[in-house]
Amino acid sequence: MKKIVLAGLASGVIALSSAGILNATTIFSDNFEADNTGLNKNNFINWSVTNGTVDLIGIGTDWNWFPAKGKYVDLDGSTFFAGTLASNTSFNPGKYTVTFDLAGSQRGDTNTVTVTLGNWTEVITLGSSAPFATFTQTFTTTGGALSFHNWGGDNIGLLLDNVSVSTAGNPVPESATMLLFGTGIAGLAAVCRRKK
Repeated sequence: MKKIVLAGLASGVIALSSAGILNATTIFSDNFEADNTGLNKNNFINWSVTNGTVDLIGIGTDWNWFPAKGKYVDLDGSTFFAGTLASNTSFNPGKYTVTFDLAGSQRGDTNTVTVTLGNWTEVITLGSSAPFATFTQTFTTTGGALSFHNWGGDNIGLLLDNVSVSTAGNPVPESATMLLFGTGIAGLAAVCRRKK
């Protein structure tokens, strides 16, 4: 009898907890570990660099402020002309969640980066000593490549790591949630009637 009651309660809890869950699938992910480090890079596996340069630094280089992070991108390369790092993957129009880690330059200046995917844009400014922090945005876009552009040109930019793009689904429909919850309540009611 106790098992039936617990099953009914579990159904109700599952129904309530699933009300706000979004269906999502990661379709792009890169932590830059598969790329070779170097200054003024334009030969990334998953990215292209246009209109300037970026550097891949971190572990194994003289510029390793965050050893636990492995490799990461300095978004203002060593030519005093910050490039645009753009994904080789082009995303269809739709709703996406983009997640990435950014840190300050760690070299005494404030930097601003513009993140773009189609008609969606976010501008982020961080001070030099800002540690890596995760940024997550969900939005609907016209589609295209995901890009990061550091404003400035002093060969010291924000640091980028752990980029991912996921499809952003719709919440579980309210009718389905209520059906699950109702099933759990009905199970509890049946058990209570049997006990009497």
